[in-house]
Amino acid sequence: MKRAGWSLLLVGLMLWGTNASGLASNDNWWMGAAIRHMQWGYIDRTGQMVIAPQFDDALGFREGLAAVEVGRKRGYIDRSGRQVIAPQFQDTRGFSECLAWVRGAQTGFIDRSGNLAISAPAELTTKFSEGLTPVMGGGNWGYLDKTGKMAIAPQFENAGRFAEGLAPVKLGGKMGFIDPSGKLVITPRFDAAWGFSQGLAPVKLGRQWGYINRTGETVIPPQFSEVGAFADGLAKVKTEIRGRTGFIDQTGKLVIPRQFHWAYRFSEGLAAVQKEVASGYVYLDRTGAVAIPGPFQIAGEFSEGLARVMKGGKWGYIDKNGTMVIPPQFDDAKPFAEGLAAVGFKVPGPKAKKLRSPGGP
Repeated sequence: MKRAGWSLLLVGLMLWGTNASGLASNDNWWMGAAIRHMQWGYIDRTGQMVIAPQFDDALGFREGLAAVEVGRKRGYIDRSGRQVIAPQFQDTRGFSECLAWVRGAQTGFIDRSGNLAISAPAELTTKFSEGLTPVMGGGNWGYLDKTGKMAIAPQFENAGRFAEGLAPVKLGGKMGFIDPSGKLVITPRFDAAWGFSQGLAPVKLGRQWGYINRTGETVIPPQFSEVGAFADGLAKVKTEIRGRTGFIDQTGKLVIPRQFHWAYRFSEGLAAVQKEVASGYVYLDRTGAVAIPGPFQIAGEFSEGLARVMKGGKWGYIDKNGTMVIPPQFDDAKPFAEGLAAVGFKVPGPKAKKLRSPGGP
């Protein structure tokens, strides 16, 4: 149950776009990649194909390397497209602090040469942040350092990644925060908690979320049914599960009214929002004014000055002025990272074999 509970928390973090999770679409494999019949390559910021489509799936570049999938096995390429770590793993993550988590014949963290640097159990599916990563041992969670040493002994019912010097942990059924020495600096008293972002962390009491600062002081009292992490000084919130989404500032003031069916977090000063279920996406600035009217069928967050958007069933990229700098032409696309973006093209799937009748030809 401990592992399942933390997995559900991670899902919540990804869905509502918090920095605390450290996960974005560039860090995640598309579900069902093996049956989607796509070939992935990489483009540069001009839209030029610099690594030809040849992979079944692909992640964004991290520290000069990108994880790719070939024949249901995963390995790593460099920016020239050269395989530097052959596809051999069942699962992988992007590099972080010179290490990447992999699962295969051996499970743990590999270095940039592909050598297993730290052996770790399969329960660990995260990355290093601030020199530490949570790991389960003996039924409890602790933290490994980058030498593979258990820096904080397993003692927690759940544990999250470090952000801004603190990490959320669960003790006695409640969430609190520890520092890198393992010392509890914010007493476990919350029913749920996410990591810190821009000095504030979302915490839950009963059924409502609010925010605390790094001393554990309540800055924004619990009053929301759903919350996101702060980005560009704003966080998206809902007061009812099936209600509308708006944005608050770091004092808790509602600066963009709750009026959206869906909204992404702010990135580089802009946020993609959808007013109604069937309406297109537009981009708002931090005042709530429409900065890029679109509308787009689907819209993503900005990274490195560009955002992926869908028009006419194809993906392209816009700049922060709303100019379509890379025309819609891709069947799928991921955000830019380190100057390159993974893009996908549909390829024919295997044809189903015809069944012959007993007396047929």
